[in-house]
Amino acid sequence: MTSKTDPRTTYPGYAALTGAFLAGTGAALAGLSRRDRLPARFTVGDVTLLGVATYQLSRTLSRDRVTAFLREPFAKQGDSVGRGEVESEAEGEGLRRAVGELLICPFCMTQWVGAAFLVGLCAAPRPTRFAASLFALRTVAESVNIAHEAAVARVDRMQNTAKVAHRRVAAA
Repeated sequence: MTSKTDPRTTYPGYAALTGAFLAGTGAALAGLSRRDRLPARFTVGDVTLLGVATYQLSRTLSRDRVTAFLREPFAKQGDSVGRGEVESEAEGEGLRRAVGELLICPFCMTQWVGAAFLVGLCAAPRPTRFAASLFALRTVAESVNIAHEAAVARVDRMQNTAKVAHRRVAAA
């Protein structure tokens, strides 16, 4: 989908979102620090888990057909792009459009989702690891499904090639 809106008209909305992100993460950081909930460091396992979960939740929020209702006030649902995903287009102007662009961009969402997961890990590690594990499992399952589809397609192509070759030999 393409947008004919001059991106500069959305800058005030982008600035508001940036301010909200900075204020929210700053407040969360201050609150966690006051409660002595900030770890000295995060483990590689936690960063990996949250990274995979952040990828999946960001994609789920911004692209899945079943979460289109969340994007509806800010973006119109477009065509299916396969595997339960849809392409959407931000609507409106100013802050509404900026929020719409955030909600339809899986890459843009990762910063927000990642920050939420990190705050959750510090504030409530067990439920956060559980939720993150759910999204990480979905990523693994999707990868296996895609690999399975690719393998089936390859076997089908090989079988079709063998059938064509067999027919040519039989016809000769």
